[in-house]
Amino acid sequence: MQRIPYRYDFPFARAIRSCRRANRPGNYGWQRTEIGTLSDGKKAATYKSIGFERELCGDRYRFVVFHSSSLDKRKLKTMNSKIEKEKLELIKKSEEESKREFFCEADARAEIDKFQKENKSKFHTITSEIIEVEKTIKRNKRGRLKNGEIPSKEKRFLVKFESSQDVTACNREQERCGLFVLITTLKDMEKYPDREILSQYKGQQAVENVFKFIKDPTLVGAYCLKNPERIVAFGYILLMAAQVYTILERVVRKNLENPDEEPVEGLNRQKTKKPTAYAIEYVLSAILVIRVQKKKSEEWILSKELNKNQKRILNLAGFDERIYCKSVNN
Repeated sequence: MQRIPYRYDFPFARAIRSCRRANRPGNYGWQRTEIGTLSDGKKAATYKSIGFERELCGDRYRFVVFHSSSLDKRKLKTMNSKIEKEKLELIKKSEEESKREFFCEADARAEIDKFQKENKSKFHTITSEIIEVEKTIKRNKRGRLKNGEIPSKEKRFLVKFESSQDVTACNREQERCGLFVLITTLKDMEKYPDREILSQYKGQQAVENVFKFIKDPTLVGAYCLKNPERIVAFGYILLMAAQVYTILERVVRKNLENPDEEPVEGLNRQKTKKPTAYAIEYVLSAILVIRVQKKKSEEWILSKELNKNQKRILNLAGFDERIYCKSVNN
């Protein structure tokens, strides 16, 4: 497999920019593909895609830009933080500018142009208003005014700025939070349409879950192995454990595909017909076994009767509570 160095300037960043332009219908002749959903879930995301080819490190690759209706929560949080930060900065600068006084309207308008150039906003629109006020001129001599004397006044101009959120710009940026790009060498569009590329990418989740299991510090964090042979042997043990882990999930899900089977309780007691291996482990980890030592035998018994959900999961996996109980003669 060829190692592709990461380059931000091209084509990754350019692909994103191309995607933003292509997101407007009719641009560059690219045809947007409506993929729809990949699952039957009620909250399943819908996808759209646009594909094109670019050269990278001397070879041409296929770039597929996808848009998901399920927005990336991290990107959305970052966007909201930027909007709030920009809002606070504009409010602070607007308050500072509103305290300044100008002797003529031309100076006030020049200040408006300068302020808008220096404070170009991505998520807000800035409006301005020139307010004409009369200010009493300070007298050179002391004392109160004489009867009938009118105090001298002169015109001053204040500039008031107001910022409001640009809904169109925010919605456009929010749409971008659902964008991601996949790169592949599979250029045959008929054999490998955009939907197939996306399905293969999403199918990696099962493998990633196994990686999460193998990297669990409760499994590998407490061991100290010096010999390479022992490290290799331990690796094989982890792989076999991961295989059992995934098979358990597969068997339970396969049996739950039966229309007559009711959903089981997974994490947080949520009903599901597709429990993860982690959820199954979580439910079964609450089972406690007591070892009873007798004169001529040893017995392993359950600390209490299993609940209905635990029994169901064991049955769906092809077992029952007897796997926790046994008696051995000394």
